[in-house]
Amino acid sequence: MIGVYDSGMGGLLLATMLARRFPSLPLLVYADTDGAPLQARPLSRIVEQAERGFRFLNKQGAQAVVVACHEASTLAIDSLRCLTAVPVVDIASVSAAAAARECGSGTIGILGSRTIVDHHGYPPLIKAVAPASTIFGHSCPLLLPLIEEGWYNRVETKMIIKHCLRPLKDRQIDALLPASSLFQLVLPLLHTRVGRRTKVIDPFAELSAVLCASIESSGTDLNRDNGISPQICITRSNKAVEKMLNKLFGHRAVLRIL
Repeated sequence: MIGVYDSGMGGLLLATMLARRFPSLPLLVYADTDGAPLQARPLSRIVEQAERGFRFLNKQGAQAVVVACHEASTLAIDSLRCLTAVPVVDIASVSAAAAARECGSGTIGILGSRTIVDHHGYPPLIKAVAPASTIFGHSCPLLLPLIEEGWYNRVETKMIIKHCLRPLKDRQIDALLPASSLFQLVLPLLHTRVGRRTKVIDPFAELSAVLCASIESSGTDLNRDNGISPQICITRSNKAVEKMLNKLFGHRAVLRIL
């Protein structure tokens, strides 16, 4: 069974991708939907929430854990790895490697929450792979609430994205790393507004590719559909969460509220 941890709703989108890509594997998602607001969490709370999610996935028997939360992946990953003996794939290291591969010695822009940008979680990861790269971070605190409300294609959302990308575009970035799992829902808008010369990294696609390679090397049959529905565990339900669950899974997932 693959366990997925996220501090909010973005991990639910990853779960749909993994369920399609690995139909033969049981999937358990721990989405800490009670962990908001993402913008105001101190580091200690990020670690505490992530450790609680990891302990839950371990107790349920996860044979591998995917960290879909950029904050936990950059700021708490060492602590999380100490909690389990199973393989851990974290979105930050995969995304940083992809940005370095695409950009090399160029300029990389990090678009994320204030937590990600203020704590400088990504630059060391990218520099470890591409030491000659130049990295700029910019936070976008107004965008996440709009996405959580399902405003993926509203005029207001497009205006906020344009405003948030302007400082990075002025830096003439070669690659853009969207450092929030919720940004996956507006990737087309980011592509359109950042400009053709800038490569937009798709963290979930990169994560899926790494998992695919790992599972294939284990000899597991990825093409057999065993009919097992994903198990989704959330810590709080509200209209926004219910709307996203229905949009992504319909009645195909087994839902538990912890």
